[in-house]
Amino acid sequence: LIWNPGNEPNLHHVRFQCGSHGGLFKMMLEVLYETFGDFRVHIAHDVNNYHNQMEAGKVAIKPEAKHILCGEDCLNLQAFLKTHYDEVELLRSKFLSLRDEIQMELALWFLSRSKHNHVFTDLNIVPFHSKYYDAVYWAHTDYGKLNYPKKSRMCEHCGVLNDE
Repeated sequence: LIWNPGNEPNLHHVRFQCGSHGGLFKMMLEVLYETFGDFRVHIAHDVNNYHNQMEAGKVAIKPEAKHILCGEDCLNLQAFLKTHYDEVELLRSKFLSLRDEIQMELALWFLSRSKHNHVFTDLNIVPFHSKYYDAVYWAHTDYGKLNYPKKSRMCEHCGVLNDE
């Protein structure tokens, strides 16, 4: 979606508000867990700082994992899943049918749209992604440079409006 600056969509004007986004993201995270095992989400800067301190021989404190979904008690999420359970399950089966690398890259892109500058990590705080990560990242960025309005404050990679 492309919109004019100053006329950005408002999540509170959308049916189910955060629930529709959260319901799909919850499904993607569950599939990732089934495919890759346990993982966490961290702010990319915190992960980089942690590894830089480790490499420098300093005592490094593991960064705190971030919660990225509204809770199970979110009424918007419950309403969305109650209404669209069958559609979400159909998407789940299609998502599961994709190659592992494609599942990972789609989930990373969805994560970047949800939580800007966050990464998936294993339990040792090592970021994980597919071998296609760089190519996909730069393809999204090139698309954004060509198609997003220049003065819209949109991230060229994921299309999220930046607060800065």
